[in-house]
Amino acid sequence: MKAFASKFDQNAKPNLGCVLILKRSLDLRVFKKLIKTLND
Repeated sequence: MKAFASKFDQNAKPNLGCVLILKRSLDLRVFKKLIKTLND
């Protein structure tokens, strides 16, 4: 069970990184859209 937990941990960390990167890029996209609407 311990081995399974450590393996799951290793798999979860990169996924978390991907989620953070996706969220950041999404935030940037929304931010740019907001700036565009403000400039218009």
